[in-house]
Amino acid sequence: MLIVFSFSRKVDSILMDKFIGFDCSILLTLIMFLSEIISGLILFLYYNKFLSKKEDSDLTKIKIKLKKYNINDYNIKIPDSNVKIYFLI
Repeated sequence: MLIVFSFSRKVDSILMDKFIGFDCSILLTLIMFLSEIISGLILFLYYNKFLSKKEDSDLTKIKIKLKKYNINDYNIKIPDSNVKIYFLI
């Protein structure tokens, strides 16, 4: 993706300079930012939809029943306090 976006940035800057005669890095930065956000969102939604279909089909083939356990049912002592955990995070 870095190669594609770097190439498209160079092409955009050349086209803006030749056809519009406007060589402003702020406008080019805004255009590239918006294009990267939109293309990233499209790829994210595509892969998210693709992976959800794949996971559903895999689970129906295997037919595993997952058991949900409540952590409060077990007497598990957490050795660290919440403050220490938040600090480490």
